[in-house]
Amino acid sequence: MKSLASACVASIIITAVCTKAEAGIEVKGQVQAGFEMEVKSEVPGKVKKLHVELGDIVKKGDLLADITAEETLLNVRVLAERNGIILTLPIIEKQWVRSAIQPGGATTLMVIADLSKLLIETHIRKEEVAKLKLKQVVTITSDAIPGTSCQGEISFIAPISTPKDRVNGFSVQATIEKPDPRLRPGMTVILTVP
Repeated sequence: MKSLASACVASIIITAVCTKAEAGIEVKGQVQAGFEMEVKSEVPGKVKKLHVELGDIVKKGDLLADITAEETLLNVRVLAERNGIILTLPIIEKQWVRSAIQPGGATTLMVIADLSKLLIETHIRKEEVAKLKLKQVVTITSDAIPGTSCQGEISFIAPISTPKDRVNGFSVQATIEKPDPRLRPGMTVILTVP
């Protein structure tokens, strides 16, 4: 079986209430990007050219789009500020976009997701949280990738409880440094805490 090492990473927002299992606490969740950055234009204008498509992998400094500035008609180049993948691309060429100084705020040109590590965010019942500790190893599995799992570790336990879906519990986060590259935003996963 192939190792679960990869540069592809996403974050998981856990939406279900935890349940006890023989292997430990199990929580269902959905994969989402771990870090997202909205790319916006510094000037109002018209999208002259898009240099990327949805799903493209970009590196810091790559040309993303050309905007023709509204007032000066000069060409403004929009560059990637970090490495990542184009997660959303809600604009099209020839579309007018706003800048941050205009009423209503800047138009989001695209969202770049940094897939360098996976973040898992969950809500654990107060009865179970005392069993957790920082750097504790957790296991992530998905029905979409049967027979495989990857390891992560708890990186944050909230100091105070908060209610969620009428259950009093604690926000808990775990990270995965080398997830299976087949894990993608939108997939359902199971987080198991021993």
